[in-house]
Amino acid sequence: MKSVFSFIFVSFVALASVSAWSIEITADEVRGQHGGETMNYLGNVNVLFPDSSVLETTALTVENLSNGERVLEGDVTLKYENLVVKSEKVLLSPVEGGLKALMEEAAVSGN
Repeated sequence: MKSVFSFIFVSFVALASVSAWSIEITADEVRGQHGGETMNYLGNVNVLFPDSSVLETTALTVENLSNGERVLEGDVTLKYENLVVKSEKVLLSPVEGGLKALMEEAAVSGN
């Protein structure tokens, strides 16, 4: 009985650590070819990054808002490990455990 409990505990820890690294992307519409390198997300694009400390951002302009949000505009690139998100305008909002990026459209590549 004790070994079964240990196995369940180890499995639970492994599942929790895997889900902590997942990135969630939602949009009204997704376009791209199966097996293609880039997917295009259109309309109400939301990207949830689990850990903001490893998110790299570049943009032509950045505006820091008083509520902790940031507006990035012009050739915006968000890079998280092997994932690259490109857009023209992004609103970054801190959320529990990471950052949420909101945009109208995005080109996403990587895995």
